[in-house]
Amino acid sequence: MQRSEANRAGGMAYLAQRLAEQDLLRPDLTVDAAAHILFVITSFDAFDLLYTGRDLQVDEIARLLIATAEHAVCRPPPGQTGPDSTPGNG
Repeated sequence: MQRSEANRAGGMAYLAQRLAEQDLLRPDLTVDAAAHILFVITSFDAFDLLYTGRDLQVDEIARLLIATAEHAVCRPPPGQTGPDSTPGNG
């Protein structure tokens, strides 16, 4: 389990770095902060809280977690002043 968490942490650090290199990372976040946020959002606990605790279906959980990650770490598209969709409003 520890190895799996370390692998996931490394993957999230890599993803955050790629987002920064492509100028897709929110300007108010560091790469490290984005990696930490992504690490939490992609955890089994995040999934389980929604699946077991909220009785949501897997597809809905995936949609919510993806939207959450995008809104948390990604720069909004040019010309967009706010989120075009809020998790849970669609």
